[in-house]
Amino acid sequence: MTDDTTQALLKRFVNLGENCEFGLVQRQGGAEPVGLMRFTLILCPVEERIRRVTDAINAGFAGIGAPETVHCVSFGGEWMIKEDMYHLFYHTFRHEGVDDPEPLRAAQAERLVFLRRKLLAELASDRHIFVWKQSRGCRDEDVLDLHAAIRRHGARALLWVTPHDAHHPPGTVEAVGDGLMRGYVTRLAPEELPGDFDYDGWLAVAREADRLWRETAPPAAAPSPLAGVA
Repeated sequence: MTDDTTQALLKRFVNLGENCEFGLVQRQGGAEPVGLMRFTLILCPVEERIRRVTDAINAGFAGIGAPETVHCVSFGGEWMIKEDMYHLFYHTFRHEGVDDPEPLRAAQAERLVFLRRKLLAELASDRHIFVWKQSRGCRDEDVLDLHAAIRRHGARALLWVTPHDAHHPPGTVEAVGDGLMRGYVTRLAPEELPGDFDYDGWLAVAREADRLWRETAPPAAAPSPLAGVA
């Protein structure tokens, strides 16, 4: 069981990647926001994933959902979606032998268009904290570039989550500057087992990041009804 406060907290965060770890943290906390990157893996070497996401955000995920770029593939009995334009690979939670892949593929192509519009609206509103974590190979300059990409759309809050170190105990969040924060958990989930995460650490970091952002963010202007719609 989870409480309403935890659910509301976790819904204020938007997962950008590099995989579904934080999306699963949200699920354990009872939060089920709909999001383009929530349960998504970028199909490329792990060291390149932040650059791929940064480039996609800079491009506004233009063209995503074109029917010829969306495919259903079976993975462990689950139908997964493989998307060719931005090399996304994500869960549908539908299963081989139960669900017909062709209607599912067509529906997912339409859903990607909707999720793009939703993400762009979130990026334009400055009301969310975007989350990036990466198991290895993530450089400071890559994170700064990702932060710059979301700022171009209007958002400013980016939480970069990494394993703790000698100077930053688990649950610590430091303000790097102008909406960029770095949070520390006991450990990140193994790449092959994203469900093996440090829930308590993630929750502590989310609470502290939310507190810091609320204390330092200027009052947000009401977004335009057309914000982020292209």
